[in-house]
Amino acid sequence: VTAEATFAKFIPPTALVKSEVDAALSGNTVKAGPAAKLSAGAIQAKVGNLAATTRGRVVAGYGHKDSFDSLPLGQKDNDGTEVGFPPLPWLGARVKWYAFEKDGNKFVGNRLDSLLFMRTMNFIGSPDLKNYTFEADVMTDGNRRIMSNVGLVNQRYLFNMAANNRILEVSSTHERFNASVPFEAAANTWYRLKTRVDADKTGPGGFVRAKLWPRGEPEPAQWTLEVHQAKIHTHGAPAVYAFSPQSMKRVFIDNLSLTANE
Repeated sequence: VTAEATFAKFIPPTALVKSEVDAALSGNTVKAGPAAKLSAGAIQAKVGNLAATTRGRVVAGYGHKDSFDSLPLGQKDNDGTEVGFPPLPWLGARVKWYAFEKDGNKFVGNRLDSLLFMRTMNFIGSPDLKNYTFEADVMTDGNRRIMSNVGLVNQRYLFNMAANNRILEVSSTHERFNASVPFEAAANTWYRLKTRVDADKTGPGGFVRAKLWPRGEPEPAQWTLEVHQAKIHTHGAPAVYAFSPQSMKRVFIDNLSLTANE
């Protein structure tokens, strides 16, 4: 049956965003070249009168940067605010994130219209990635009494600015490994969060590290959080993370950067 099938890019008539994956179809193979743009789209297979669809994605790799300025708006959220959708290749992100614009700057923020998604983690790259630095600008809405959590995932480690708890935390299966340091985050203030995982030169261990500092200020020389593990995760997809208790206060992310470590 596979040999008889024909494959083609396909845009469903009900799609809110008309998009095709930036890849070439050859027989039953999908290939994305080094210059392929981050993209996603449906692929339809046909055999006789039968048809089925699947999705293809070109996801972030080393060297990826995103300021979200290219994301179109034109939608409305429940409050009537003009919003857009997050990058299409982000896995499962359409119902969990919006794109916003303020003072000429675009960024993404988690959606608050469903308690089901008050906690979300969305992967933006391949699970085979390793030895990289992942960083972004992060911010939480709120006040001194209630804020939300925002963070990044690097090689299966969640680096979390837990603003209500006044800490910067790293965890991986929280009951098995978690560590934190005090950090007094202020609401409605942008911070830069930088993360990396460094393997020891010998053995299975290594350091998990993060820096967190006010955006616009010089990067600190020392790591804000640095923990050695006897055995580290050696690879894992980068992801963005948000937790808004009871979907009350939104978090925001801007200026993502994914670079290979030297």
